[in-house]
Amino acid sequence: MNVRDHFIIPGIWHTVAPVNYGYQECLPGHCHGPAVREYYLLHYVFSGNGYFEREGVTYPLTQGDIFVIPPGQITTYYASDRDPWRYAWIGFTASGEFDFLSTPVIRQSQALGVFQRIRDRCDQDGLDAEIFGLTFQLLCILSRDSKEGNLSVSDYAVKAKTCLDNTYMQKVSIAQIAKSLHIDRRYLTALFSKTYGCSPQEYLTRFRLEKARDFLLQGHSVTSVASLTGFSDLCNFSRKFKAYYGYPPSSLRRGK
Repeated sequence: MNVRDHFIIPGIWHTVAPVNYGYQECLPGHCHGPAVREYYLLHYVFSGNGYFEREGVTYPLTQGDIFVIPPGQITTYYASDRDPWRYAWIGFTASGEFDFLSTPVIRQSQALGVFQRIRDRCDQDGLDAEIFGLTFQLLCILSRDSKEGNLSVSDYAVKAKTCLDNTYMQKVSIAQIAKSLHIDRRYLTALFSKTYGCSPQEYLTRFRLEKARDFLLQGHSVTSVASLTGFSDLCNFSRKFKAYYGYPPSSLRRGK
């Protein structure tokens, strides 16, 4: 049996949430701003021309351009007097910054289809689930040629710990996590030990045993608890549990 199991490392992608979306056919000279927003706002120009001002620089824009408004920056944009633009937009929040959205203007032809679907759905209600999907699809397209997802050294241990917390019930290895983070296993182990005072394997065992104790107190059998917490061998689970707590797991069964 050929199985390929990949981990999704928790990070900024897990915090993305759309805020608004829309479409507008602007009148000549129509202007938005100066204004500041607390979320990302991306506009795709379908046709016409206009101007986008960000950080003191004015960018003339035309069909196919995407202009990026990041959170916390004062921006202004206005339509051409002769050939006013028509655009669709989508706004979304995120807990951090996307490196691939640092550029004020992006040209990515594959984004057209996403913004067309956004435009076509502006006259409909109750499409929140689809807008979530379109938001992630758009960001995926824009990030393909970037190095987004590369972590700073200080992030690796935290990401590894979060991954262990979320996958403790499965057969998980530090080698798998290191591969997902694109980092050497030994280097990750060293960073983890420096940050948390124990190796990833020691942390995982302790975390599993503490979860096992909670399940036992809820009345689950020792056999099912061993399976629920990622122990493939019942004897090994019982031995480690007793070594950690000083009493066998069977003593915590409700009613015992």
